[in-house]
Formats: sequence, C-alpha cells, structure tokens
Amino acid sequence: MRPVNIYALSRIKSEKAFNTAAEQYAGAVDDTWAKRHEIESLRLLCDALMAAGAGVEDLAEMYFSFTIPRIGKEFDVLKIGADACVNIELKSAPVSKEKIRKQLVQNRYYLSFLPQEPLMYTVVTTPFACWTLTDKGKLAEADIAEVAAAVRRVRAVPADIDKLFHPSNFLISPPQEPGKFLQGDYFLTPPQSEIKKDLIRKVKKADGCALFHLTGKPGTGKTLLLYDIARGLVKRGEVLLLHCGGLSAGQQAISDGVDGLTIARPDDVKDLTAYRFVLADEAQRLTAAQFETLTRTAKECGQALVLATDPEQVLTRAEEADGITARIDELPLAGEYRLRARLRSNHEVTAFAAGLADLTRRPNEKLTGGSVKVYYAGTRDEATRLALYLQEQGSTVFHYGGWTAADEYDKVAVIMDSDFYYEGNILKCRRTADGLLAEKLLYQAVTRAREEVAVLVVEDEALFETIQSILQGHR
Repeated sequence: MRPVNIYALSRIKSEKAFNTAAEQYAGAVDDTWAKRHEIESLRLLCDALMAAGAGVEDLAEMYFSFTIPRIGKEFDVLKIGADACVNIELKSAPVSKEKIRKQLVQNRYYLSFLPQEPLMYTVVTTPFACWTLTDKGKLAEADIAEVAAAVRRVRAVPADIDKLFHPSNFLISPPQEPGKFLQGDYFLTPPQSEIKKDLIRKVKKADGCALFHLTGKPGTGKTLLLYDIARGLVKRGEVLLLHCGGLSAGQQAISDGVDGLTIARPDDVKDLTAYRFVLADEAQRLTAAQFETLTRTAKECGQALVLATDPEQVLTRAEEADGITARIDELPLAGEYRLRARLRSNHEVTAFAAGLADLTRRPNEKLTGGSVKVYYAGTRDEATRLALYLQEQGSTVFHYGGWTAADEYDKVAVIMDSDFYYEGNILKCRRTADGLLAEKLLYQAVTRAREEVAVLVVEDEALFETIQSILQGHR
C-alpha cells in the first residue's frame, strides 16, 4: 500500500470517485470501501488541520484506511516518520469515551512493535472534539492545534508499510507464553472476536446443552481463541479445558492462574459433571470412547461443549479409524466456526507444507524468498553433520520418532529418508511404530515453523528431486 495526500483525497465528494481515487493513489486493492460519512469526516479533519496551521505538504505521505495483512486491524489515518508515528481515528458522531480509549489502547499495542514513538488521537467531527491517549493509557482531551502540531512534527520516511507489521508478533501461544496470556497482553483479531462474540451469545441464550465446533490449521490462532473463550466463561461457571496430549508447564501455570479454569488431559478427568463448560483442544485426537463420554455428558448435564479441531492433524492409525471430525459433523451443532487466515506462519512455509503433503497442491509460483531450503546427504554420516549444522543455525531438528511437535518454533528442520515416498501425489511412509502415521507427523512438524523450514533428504536422490520440484511450483 502506498501513502497518499489525504488533503487531495478529501476534496473528492462523490463516494464512487473517492474510492476509485483511493485505490489508484494507494495502489491497494481490497474490500475496503469508504462510506459517505467517512469521506465527510476526512474532509472535515483536513479542513481543521489546515486551519490549525498544517499545510497541504504536511498531509502528504499518509496512509488512509490501512489494514494490517492477515490480522485485519485497520487504522483510519497513519503517518510514519523516523522517530514518531501519528495515528488519527475518525468518528463522524459521538461515541462513548471508553470506546474511544479502548480503540486507542489497542492501536497503540499494534504500533508498539514499531521503533517509532506512537502519537495517538481520535477526532470526532460532529460535534468537533479531539482526544489523545496518555502514556498511562488514560483518555485526555486535546485540541486540533495539538493534532496539527503532531502531523507537522512527523516527517514521513519511505517505507513498505505492508512489511513493517509482522502478523506473527500479534498472535501469542498461551502454552508457550503463559505470562502474556495471564496478563492479557494480547488482542484477538476481528475474525477471532466475531467468533467469540457469537459463541458467547449462543451460550447465554442456550437452554441446556449447546455443542460448538471450531476448526483451524496451525498458526490461525485457534488455541489462543479457545483459551480466551475459556477464560471468559469462568465468570459463568466452572470451565474444563481438555488437551489431548501431555500438559506443559505453561498450561499448568494458566490452570493455576485462572480461578475456575482447569486444564487437564481427558484421561485425568474424574468427574465431567463438575463443569458447566467443557472445551477440547485438538479434539480430532480424542478416542471414540472419550468423544462419546464428552457428548453424552454434555447432553445429560446441559453443558456447553466446544470442540476445536484441525482435521489435517490426525497423527495415528487409531485416530484415523475413530474419525472424530466426521462424528462431530453429525452432531446437532449450535455453532460452527472456521479460522482461515494463518497469522503466525510464513506464507512460503505454508505453501511448501501443502505441496509436500500433496504434490497437486504445489504453489503456483517459485518459492524464492529463502524461507524453505532442501539439503541432500548421500550417507548417514553426512546427514549427521548437516543436522548438527542446522541445529547450530537455530533450527529445531525433528526426525522419525520425535516429530510430535506440540509447540511452535522459529526454525524447523526435518529429516526424510527412503522410507518416504509418493503414492501418486500423496506423501506416504513405509515405516510405522505404535500406529503412528509418519507422514502426518512430518507435516505437523513442518507446519509448526513460524519463519523457516529445512528438509534434509538422506540417501534418496529421486525423493530429493521431488522435494526440490515443490520449490519450483507448477510449471
């Protein structure tokens, strides 16, 4: 997205012409469409800034209606300088002071990831009023002269704004970052907030049992949303959050730190009836017996049951046979939700993972950003040396038998040998142990990478060339 001169833009009164010009000036095509009252508010803001001493040149190089990619957080007006940035939110009619304060607090949270000092303002254009956010997060009255001075002070510097904001910065993992979760040092994205709002509304409205299904791939914020919903529900009754796997120290810290919330493995729960709300993370990994017990108890006791799944993360033959996702589809659901945008994953890693699992899903273009690297070792000794090198470079190295990756990592390396092959276009593995699906475990490990993936192919040149072809995309 390119910056624009908001004074020049604000002179256009026609809604259609305004939006066409905004698209042409900014060079961005999205679903944003400024309404007539928003256009008028921008015009009144510019007129007021000019009257307070700002020049046309001061209103240049400003971003209008910028939205953080994949996060969905929008800023009305943003100007970024070398040492400070100005954010102005526009209101065409009066709103509550608390609503203004909360928006500015949230905006400052996102801007805090930039090195520049954030200068935060809200301007209500009818009747005209200005507000600012203090360093202590309190709302204070301001005047337009202060806003104009801030706009004049900040001299814009060239920047690719779409690259300034890294979506992975804004999505915490509660099990890995329990301190941030317990302190509330995060915000939900608009899609997450909408899901939470609708689910809580339906829970309040429900007369008895209410069943919900939430799906999302790794990096979409599914776990954060589930934990946030769980914390919100403790105000209404005891909450059980089930984790299908071993509990981490972070999960135990959250369980101890939130009154009314218990985090446990399904096998460790003695009395399901003690809880008003039950939420299950990675519910596709429940056994058939556990699933039947959960749904039966919910119906008999009038519980709200939220099942969160990722159908692609079925890791054993037993899980495959139980088919929990298909069983969920047969339930009389009160709500079904899907998180689509991957917030934490690098887009090249995401594209590569899809092509690795299924060659027909190879990316359309070459992956040239350097986020995915493929190495070859002709012997086991060479593989050992390369694996140690990747580890020294900061990668968490996964090999067969150690691929159950519950956490996320900046860099991941996986080792593949001749036991892996493609049956048609689908990745398979000849080796099995304890009913594990090695190809699924490998896919899980790759999708846990936030920034970089390395694949080390051992003693199989044909497989190496196939993996290389994924980086080349469709040709």
